[in-house]
Amino acid sequence: MPFGEMYQRWTLDCIVEVARLVSRDFSTARPLHYKQVPPAVCDLLADLETRTGHEPAWPDANQRAAFYGNLFGPSDGKPVSGHVSDFHRLAAAVREAATRYTEGGEDRAGRTPGEPILLQRFRDSQEELRRYLIRSAGPAIDFREQQANQIFDAAANVLRDQEVARAFGKQQPQVANWPRETANFDSDGASLVDEITRQLVPDKAGRITESQFLRIQRVASRGRETIEGVLAANLGDDDVRRLIRRAYSWATALNALRN
Repeated sequence: MPFGEMYQRWTLDCIVEVARLVSRDFSTARPLHYKQVPPAVCDLLADLETRTGHEPAWPDANQRAAFYGNLFGPSDGKPVSGHVSDFHRLAAAVREAATRYTEGGEDRAGRTPGEPILLQRFRDSQEELRRYLIRSAGPAIDFREQQANQIFDAAANVLRDQEVARAFGKQQPQVANWPRETANFDSDGASLVDEITRQLVPDKAGRITESQFLRIQRVASRGRETIEGVLAANLGDDDVRRLIRRAYSWATALNALRN
C-alpha cells in the first residue's frame, strides 16, 4: 500500500481545488482565454467541472476528506486546530523523537539521555506508526486510493499545460512530475498556483501564495519520505539515523508552514 504517496497527495490536495477553479473559469467566466488549450486538456477541464462529486472516479473535496480523513486526519497542507487523528498523534511522536535525537533535547527531568536511549525512543515511535499504517491496509483503502489518485493526476495535468498557464500570464511548471517532485521545487508551478488563486478566489483567505505552496510541497515530500522509511522492516542503526534525518526535516517543514 503506497501510504507515502497517499500522504503526499492528501497534503497537496489543494491542487485539485485549484484546477477546479480553472475548470469553472474555462466553462463559464472566461472561455475565450482558453482558445489554444489542446482538446485533451479541454476534456479534463470539462470533467473536473461536470463529473466531480457525481461519479465514483471523480470524488469532490468532501468525499476526498472522508477517505483520507479516516486514515490521516485533516490534511497537513492546510493545518487546522482542534482535531488530532491517530495518525497525527503517532506521526508527531516520530517527529518529536527525531527532534530530540537531532537537537539533543532534555527530558522532563532536565536530563540529556545518551544516544542509545534517543535511538530506541525513535525506534519505538516508528514501530507504533508502522503498526497503525499496516493495520489500515485493505481492499477498500486500495479502491478509494485509485479514485483519489485519478482526480489528482487530472488536476496536475491541467495545471502543467502551457496554454492554461498562459491564460493567467504565467509559465507552466517545468518539472515533469510537478507537483510531486522531491527537491528543487518548481517555482513556476508555485507562482501559477499563486496567480490562479489570486485571480479566481475573491476571499483573500483562499489565496495560496507562492512561498506557501512551496512549503506545502516540502511538507508533502518530507512526509512521504519519512512514511516510506517507517514502513521498511529490519532497519539497522545507520538506516534509523537516516530516517531520523528525514523525520526531522519533516518536522521543520511543518513548523515553517504553520508559522
